[in-house]
Amino acid sequence: MTEKGQREYSDPNVYYAHHKDFQSKGLPSGQTEWIERARAVASILAQDAPQRDIENKAPAAEISLLKSAGLLKVLGPKAYGGGGETWETGYKLIREVAKGDGSIGMLLGYHLLWSTTANVVGTEDQAKSVQRVLIEQNLVRSALSTNILHGDI
Repeated sequence: MTEKGQREYSDPNVYYAHHKDFQSKGLPSGQTEWIERARAVASILAQDAPQRDIENKAPAAEISLLKSAGLLKVLGPKAYGGGGETWETGYKLIREVAKGDGSIGMLLGYHLLWSTTANVVGTEDQAKSVQRVLIEQNLVRSALSTNILHGDI
């Protein structure tokens, strides 16, 4: 903890080289490429997952890695820059990421669930609006991560 009750955050710069690599490759295409991307992220996360667990910092760096890898966009409509994949692919990505860090896999799962909730319980316009904002701004949506990074919802 930093000041009274203030939680420390992991530093996104620790994954700088990976961010650049993922961004230069763009989004994966098709289920096989998405799974390969999730495996790459899991491999990166596995390197220090036990230490991060002990440190108990808020996962700002890890969310940043999910963002740069494009994993938050997997289910989003291609029209807004998403991957356009199905839940079958989404589930597989969650499992792959969880192999490297179970907590971050869970966070990805919550994001995918919450980011598609408007598709089920909202109007068509609400669903489109939510998807557009989340995908175009590459925001994370999770009950566990509210406002963890610069305006994420």
